[in-house]
Amino acid sequence: MGFLCGESPGRWMRLVASFRAGLSEAGFVEGKNLHIEFRWAEGQDARLPALAADLVNRRVDVLVATGGPNPARAAKSATSRIPIVFTLGADPVNHVYHFLSGNRAALPGMVSLVTIGAGFGEETFYRGYLFERLGKLLGSSVAARLAILVVTSVVFAAAHYHDQGLAGAEQATMTGFVFGVMLLRTRTIVLPMIAHAAFDLTAVWIIYANLEARIGHLIFR
Repeated sequence: MGFLCGESPGRWMRLVASFRAGLSEAGFVEGKNLHIEFRWAEGQDARLPALAADLVNRRVDVLVATGGPNPARAAKSATSRIPIVFTLGADPVNHVYHFLSGNRAALPGMVSLVTIGAGFGEETFYRGYLFERLGKLLGSSVAARLAILVVTSVVFAAAHYHDQGLAGAEQATMTGFVFGVMLLRTRTIVLPMIAHAAFDLTAVWIIYANLEARIGHLIFR
């Protein structure tokens, strides 16, 4: 079996362990009737075609492509003969903020950060300043307000990409859209501020209590 991933092995140790356990439950045990060739792009998508081609040249029986859509594209381009299994979705555990799990010392600072920095600060900029400036530029028609809603949500998502990756940016796009709709419906920034702070505080509590994987599996099982 070939395993092609667009990310680094360190971040995927827990998922790889679960992957091996699932294969074992199905009767496929490494060292007995299974051998896995791992290839990691470590965030460098330009390496994916060569890594996929290497796995194809090794004549694996099946090719697993994960870690984003690009590994699947690279695998599909590399072979039309070998079955490809690809994954969609994201790891339920936020590795960037997982240091909060059970960490009482870090909790007060993070609570202050998400309440003041995110709830107040980010909403003041994205749903306050940007909405107002773009409104002056585009006007107040339905089309203009929809454009402003989309643009501010995308900019909000882009600001979360550098530390949370694609999954974080996707989540920020959706939440930014919801907060923007709240602003348009209520015509006050207070509700988006409260909703944003509440959302982030809930996320902090889930991470602190180490419930991410449990909740993710409960919702998507």
